[in-house]
Amino acid sequence: MKQLTHIEKNMLKALFFMCLFAAFSFNSSAQFMGGIGASYGDDIQQFAPNLRLYYFPNHKICLGPELAYFPTIEEKGIKKELMEYGFSGHYIFPLSEHLAFYPLVGLNFAIETKSHQDVVEEVTSFGANLGAGFHLECGRYFPYAEYKYVASALAQNVFSIGLLINIPNPKKESNTEH
Repeated sequence: MKQLTHIEKNMLKALFFMCLFAAFSFNSSAQFMGGIGASYGDDIQQFAPNLRLYYFPNHKICLGPELAYFPTIEEKGIKKELMEYGFSGHYIFPLSEHLAFYPLVGLNFAIETKSHQDVVEEVTSFGANLGAGFHLECGRYFPYAEYKYVASALAQNVFSIGLLINIPNPKKESNTEH
């Protein structure tokens, strides 16, 4: 059986914490969204899938964890991969009935692994996420486009596009009068 790499173990931990976040979010009557997207990091010069879960305590504020994995790339015999965990908050400004703008601020934890032959170097970094984005409401689907700057020792500009899906909250629906 194959041993999990350090990055794979961290990815599993992040998914576990995202599931915990989701479980606690369902104990309220707030809105909850999950999403998937693609990100491009200009420092690592690589595309990454990303996952996000958002909790909306009201219609203006959302917060939640994000996970992006920039897969292994090889350049000049050096293999490099990057895992970014984030927790961001957004304040939503409606621009029209379906279009909204949001500034974002949050925390970032990144792990970059470089390997060359038998030498493995791992760099971890805490930092801040600063940026902005737009989302478009299409029923329960919310396509989004976002930019954020990761301010840390592993700093980079990250451009993301993706789709958020409004997940019905059973508590909220059961409390609704007909």
